[in-house]
Amino acid sequence: MIFKHIRDWPILGAALVQIALWIWCAVHFSELGVLALFALAVIIASLQCTNFQVIAHNHIHNPLFNSSFANFIFSALNSLNLGVPSSFYTAHHMNHHQYGNGDGDSSSLLANGKNGKEEAFWRYSLLSPLRTDFAFLYKLAKRLGLKNAVIAESAFFLAVCFLGLASCTKFFLFFAVPTLYLGQVLASAENFLEHARSPSADNRRNSVSCYGRFYNWIWLNNGYHQEHHFRPKLHWSQLPEITKLLPADRNTYPGSHWFSLVQASSSTFRSPPNFTKEGSNAFIET
Repeated sequence: MIFKHIRDWPILGAALVQIALWIWCAVHFSELGVLALFALAVIIASLQCTNFQVIAHNHIHNPLFNSSFANFIFSALNSLNLGVPSSFYTAHHMNHHQYGNGDGDSSSLLANGKNGKEEAFWRYSLLSPLRTDFAFLYKLAKRLGLKNAVIAESAFFLAVCFLGLASCTKFFLFFAVPTLYLGQVLASAENFLEHARSPSADNRRNSVSCYGRFYNWIWLNNGYHQEHHFRPKLHWSQLPEITKLLPADRNTYPGSHWFSLVQASSSTFRSPPNFTKEGSNAFIET
């Protein structure tokens, strides 16, 4: 069997759709009007956010294929969808799991906040993509044994970028770059909402879960985010089984992370006691 888990076929399908949309837009860029290009940019950026949260995310914890070569090829191709070499995202994400939104987590909501408070939502979302420290990510990737993957994926990614810049300059500068930035902003916004008011080193309380059926169906149980932090290696299809092991006083939203900006100001938001912002090196699973 090609897939490690047969239920992962939608992950591959979504990644291929995203790549196909990029190619189609590049070929037809000069024929499309402003409104059509704007709509396509929003669609691709939304798929990019989905990629960070679902496609690449699941591939990090549970590689899609039985073949290591197939997993490498997928990661390299998916770098084009992410707008960054996949191995850098792997390093970034594993750092996030190690420190759980506390000190040491490069994506922590507290890192650029003031007086121990979380950074403002819009500031965090808009600036996070611009703060990427590639030297830091390279060091992390080397520790994870991903040095060769970084080199290969970066070479492939840069080669495609140079080719795009040379052959489709307007498409690359005025569509691809802004769209990739928008997608990373959406992914940063989602990350904020997945960890809002949860800067605890306790991996049972350091994120926010949502249990809306449609949300978890379309995003492969991404709403079970605290469950994922508690058991990172568990396949997405098994996450609902972990809910019963978690404390009742943790942060949850009744619907989805998408609407939690409104819900966060209501009584449906539960804040666990005794927040701490210290990171933890006691990472149980990777």
